[in-house]
Amino acid sequence: VLTFLEAHMEAAPGSAFATAVRPRFVHDSRALALTWMIDPWPGSAAPVTWHNGALPGYRAFAGYVGPSRCAVVVLTNTARPIDELARRVLATLVNGGRGD
Repeated sequence: VLTFLEAHMEAAPGSAFATAVRPRFVHDSRALALTWMIDPWPGSAAPVTWHNGALPGYRAFAGYVGPSRCAVVVLTNTARPIDELARRVLATLVNGGRGD
């Protein structure tokens, strides 16, 4: 999954990966691409690109901040929401070990 995220981060203009993250719908500061959500990243000009999912008893989150080359994938066997946890882990990576 991290290889998949890396392909999106390094996508050449016009490639299938670049097309997948091109915003199709924009509302306020949030954008929606082909299955990807694109949100502002606090304190950065670069957005966080992410997607999540759930099945009964399982949750998943995959996201990245392109210019920082940081990505995170969280897979769990819990029904509890994990988006906030995943974003905190990603923030720690983006900020060089500081979780702010």
